Amino acid sequence: MPDIDFTSCIAIDEKHAIEMLTVLSTWVVNRPEMWLHPMAILYDPAMNPATVELVNSRLHHPDVKFFPVQNQEPDQRTKMLTALALEAPFCVETPWLFKLDTDCLATVWDRGWCDANLVKGSPAFVSSPWSYPTPADA
Repeated sequence: MPDIDFTSCIAIDEKHAIEMLTVLSTWVVNRPEMWLHPMAILYDPAMNPATVELVNSRLHHPDVKFFPVQNQEPDQRTKMLTALALEAPFCVETPWLFKLDTDCLATVWDRGWCDANLVKGSPAFVSSPWSYPTPADA
């Protein structure tokens, strides 16, 4: 069981809901601990309500809440990324927020993926290391 008290946060729109459902089985198999902690789904209110219900029914999560995205950014990408940055923190009650991308595959289980050592010293962010700076000019 993970040592960190977190809420998984995922932003979806019509396209990314289907993408998430495609990788969902990898999370269930390789990160079952996610189902022991709350989950917050930020969804585009323009989505087909049937798609939102499909996501809810496939998750089988005991503590999932759905939040309609409130911001009115002009393009879809900015709208959903802004929701994760500015709205997601108000959707969680746990000390830590675990932002999960809809195209993220969970590979072989590793106890270290959610170990308390990751948050020693109360960092603002914990992330997978990059082998190169992004963007290229960073």
